[in-house]
Order: sequence, then C-alpha cells, then structure tokens
Amino acid sequence: VDHPASSSLVGVRDSGTIGTRKVVERVPCFPLATLLRAANLTDIDFMHLDIQGAEPAVLEHLPWPEFNIKVISVEVYWNKEVIHNILLAKG
Repeated sequence: VDHPASSSLVGVRDSGTIGTRKVVERVPCFPLATLLRAANLTDIDFMHLDIQGAEPAVLEHLPWPEFNIKVISVEVYWNKEVIHNILLAKG
C-alpha cells in the first residue's frame, strides 16, 4: 500500500557486529512509488530490484499505470514463479 511522502515506515539495517554483539539500526523506509514520484520519475528505462526477498511485496503494490518501466530485472531469492506471475498480472 502506498503512503503519502510525508509518512514513513521504519525498517532495520544489519550493520554487522561489534565483538559478539549484533548491531541493527532503524532506518526510514518509503514505498518505491513515493520515492519515484518525489524524484519525478515516471519513465524508467531500466530498473533493478534487489531487496533481500521483499521483491514480491514491492512489485505487488507498485501502481504500475503511473510508471513506464521499459526493462525490469528482479533478484530472485526463492520461487521465481511468484515474481513471474506478479509481472504477468501487472502487464
């Protein structure tokens, strides 16, 4: 679900380890459509998604009619059929 540019989601980033302690940071996150709109990007020649398994959710919720994406490359961490079906359904 897309959110207004003024709202943000919070994600986490694995920043490695310090000694034996795992370091995780909170980072601001925005829906892809919000970032593309903010940058005034509607015509995209090439897009590559590599977001550690979150690709299906991003592809499913992108408002495709708003963007002209000519070529898309998607990193697949698990069932590539899921990605394929989402892309086929979105046209």
